Amino acid sequence: PADAPPVVVRVNMMRPASYEQALDPYLLARRAVKVDVELHGWLTSTDSLGCLQQIRDVAHLAVAGAGTDGGGICLELSAGFGVQQERGAPSTWANGPQPDSVILIGSDAAVRRGEMLLRIHTMHQMDIEAFHKRRTRKLQLLEELQKKTPGSDGPHVAFEVDAGLVGRTCGRGGERVARVEADCGVEVRILDGCSRDAPATVTIVGPDEEKVQRARAELELISRSYPVGEGLASWVDQELPEITKQADLLSAAWATNGGSLDLCGTKPCIEDAILLLDNHREYFPVFQEMRKQVHEIQRSFEALDTAEEEAGLAPPPGARPPGTRPSG
Repeated sequence: PADAPPVVVRVNMMRPASYEQALDPYLLARRAVKVDVELHGWLTSTDSLGCLQQIRDVAHLAVAGAGTDGGGICLELSAGFGVQQERGAPSTWANGPQPDSVILIGSDAAVRRGEMLLRIHTMHQMDIEAFHKRRTRKLQLLEELQKKTPGSDGPHVAFEVDAGLVGRTCGRGGERVARVEADCGVEVRILDGCSRDAPATVTIVGPDEEKVQRARAELELISRSYPVGEGLASWVDQELPEITKQADLLSAAWATNGGSLDLCGTKPCIEDAILLLDNHREYFPVFQEMRKQVHEIQRSFEALDTAEEEAGLAPPPGARPPGTRPSG
């Protein structure tokens, strides 16, 4: 009323002026969209508030906020109310139920668009949350291993292994790791990467540097492509099983293009295999020349046989002593 006495109110208790369009309650729809349990913690984060603000703006919603279907929206976790939480004031949801839904308020079309956008955001947020959990777990495990092992106080070495080589590095049932630990007197720990394709980290700890480095040389696997060269595939392939055995390679297979070999093994084994392959390739032109000479000699014998027959000097069939005309 005009004659009402003035009321003194603290500035920080006054509600800021709203620039939002006035709402028509008869045209509003409300929908509570449940989110997965794994995202309940995310609903109370500042990242969630920014995400909901974007959904509200894009879908033209009146309000989009975290809350519960029965308890409504948590004001400080919603986009559209413009609530300013006073420093030190209790949260409106601290003593209530934990938010498990996103409350959307607006026109029917806006709510429908908002729910579709929310589904996309939560789908990707699930992957992000899973990544952060894996990352946190791996970092905790790495920290525990660093505390457990001597770290900087004792000999150790760490190196990365490609995701595709982790299984071969461990061996069937971990037999390679167990053998290296027993032979070198070291401890081996393998920390998987944060994703399926990320490299793993192998840490070796031992009583002295020599044993640690020897264990690494026996355990660490590398893969290397060895170019064979045009026309040498069949020549190299016939000796490949023997070279693989002699060099103690883990595997040696032809690449998809057929012009190179994919070698897998420890570094010393790879070096031995390359040495054997190089040596084998060097003999290729020698054997080619030998085959050429054998072919020419055979053609000379065939020419002599033809000349004898034409001169009538050819012996009767079966009379030629065996071996006088070598066949190759």
